[in-house]
Amino acid sequence: MFGLVKRISCFVLVLGCLVLASQGTAQPTSAVSGASFTIGSVLDPNINVPLLVADQQGFFKQYGVPATVKLFPSGAEIVQAIAGGSIEFGATGGVPATILAGRGTDVKVIARVADISYELALATTKSTGIQKPQDVQGKTVGMTSGTVSQYLVLAFAKHWNIPLDSFKRVNLGPADQLNALAGGSIQVVSVWEPFTSRVRESGGVILQTALQSHWPGAEGKVHLVGDPGIVFARGSYLNASPQTVHNLLRALEAATRWANANPEKAADIAAKALNAPSASMLALIQTKNIYFNFDQDLVDELSAEAAFLQEQGLVPKTFVVKDWLAPQYMKAVFPELVTYKER
Repeated sequence: MFGLVKRISCFVLVLGCLVLASQGTAQPTSAVSGASFTIGSVLDPNINVPLLVADQQGFFKQYGVPATVKLFPSGAEIVQAIAGGSIEFGATGGVPATILAGRGTDVKVIARVADISYELALATTKSTGIQKPQDVQGKTVGMTSGTVSQYLVLAFAKHWNIPLDSFKRVNLGPADQLNALAGGSIQVVSVWEPFTSRVRESGGVILQTALQSHWPGAEGKVHLVGDPGIVFARGSYLNASPQTVHNLLRALEAATRWANANPEKAADIAAKALNAPSASMLALIQTKNIYFNFDQDLVDELSAEAAFLQEQGLVPKTFVVKDWLAPQYMKAVFPELVTYKER
């Protein structure tokens, strides 16, 4: 759906073994069953709030899920950790996990936990003088390679007919992007929450989100990127230990309901974990983009991302999206939340 890239910023994606753990019981229980395991989550509160709530409000314990949540700066680092065997589950946007699956690692997506499209942003400072999309030419743009941050930059260029060789792209994590923007070594960042909010709070300028143009004279809705927040795991583990997976899904569903019913308390949990203002976290939670299902939009967004990654040569043309979908685990415990119909 997007044009081929002349040059992709260098990033390393180590592919390897993903070892998942522990089988639990099918019903809620206070007894923990099986070996403990780690779920790696990105810093994005829309994705990690259900996990943090499940951990800190006792839903993992209630459902016998011996999970620990570890936060990572980006999904690319989570993919590397999974490949290296140091963590067992991932909670990221769709791009890093699709790359992992597309490169042949036996992982399956088991749930959507959020929609993060609205928060993905290209931003700058007032001092750069950038006023229109074409002003990006000749500038240096920061992005996190192997993530939706890279996807957004390339989709932006395609949408506005900006030649990719007309601006420089550098591979930086989101926090490093903000530091480089403040220091003047880059002029545009491509970030997600909580970094999007940090740009606003520091007086920066949001030029473009994945769904909205803020360019002067060209304001309005767009659709550059659709990105779900997902939980994924290795297929061999899912097949061997379905009850633990069922209990994990039960815990996350309960945590999602709790977070949306108690937004102020959920915001405080996120704020403490992310060292962010509670008010910013509350504003994000109140957008109602944290939700739990396996819907057709999830599949459509993953399919679009796979097509983009195939165009960029990051995923082989032979990759079939439906081969890494695993709705049957949610269907076993929450059939009403599975609206995806395999075609």
